Amino acid sequence: MPHHTARPPEGDAEPSRGAIAIIDPDAQLVEVAVTGRWDHPTWAQARSLLSECLDEQPVSILLDLGRLDDPHAQSAVLWFTTAREARRLRPPVRMAACLPEDSALAVHMRRLAARQPLAIHPDMRQARTVLTTRRPLTDEICMTLQPRLHAATEAREAVGTACRRWDLHELYPRAALVASELVANAVQHAGTAITLTITRLPTRRRPPYHRHPQLRVTVQDRRPDLPRVLVPSAVAPFECGLGLRVVDAAAEAWGAFPTRTGKLVWAMLRVRPK
Repeated sequence: MPHHTARPPEGDAEPSRGAIAIIDPDAQLVEVAVTGRWDHPTWAQARSLLSECLDEQPVSILLDLGRLDDPHAQSAVLWFTTAREARRLRPPVRMAACLPEDSALAVHMRRLAARQPLAIHPDMRQARTVLTTRRPLTDEICMTLQPRLHAATEAREAVGTACRRWDLHELYPRAALVASELVANAVQHAGTAITLTITRLPTRRRPPYHRHPQLRVTVQDRRPDLPRVLVPSAVAPFECGLGLRVVDAAAEAWGAFPTRTGKLVWAMLRVRPK
């Protein structure tokens, strides 16, 4: 199964070159910052990261291009292509870009925006305000768990409630397993308060086309270390991190993003054809 992990920033400093994504779970907004000179490696990294963001299907994506060196506006194609894909999702993912008004990239993008809508703002605060003003309605259950052994059981019970409420009984075994593993990992490795969110998403029009609603499970804690899948060895067959292999097998996709207070791990599940 595919899984994606955003590259975290080192400390509070922005990378000299490349792309990072930081998620704001409260606003369901992902900030993608692309910095340095625009070239093929930067394009490849930004394209991959934006694809991961669309897979996670947040409410909004904000492009921070204020530190991108692109005097020939070559990156514009990627931003507008991604915005077009975001609009095709159901529900659509709102997208905006922030960059200096007098830059060559901004001038070129404003010309393109007349035919291909993409909101462009000179100020990050203004862009965030616009993106978070209106949020589409979704079916969602959110709860706070304490870092104790019983938390995984509470997570399974919450998934059971969600699946019964939304008539997604077929997803319950896998969704309960995923939620249990993610919460157990957070209890063991983070030891902080945990926010569990279960969201029902409608069918989507971005390939692959899903005829059935999808279920997204997210687990947020306050430790910044992103999870990684470990391969079992003869020396340490029960080494920590192997639970993610279970998540990888049970979910259609999963990944992790840094937040401003820790991290968020997500998994997407849907009914599989028999």
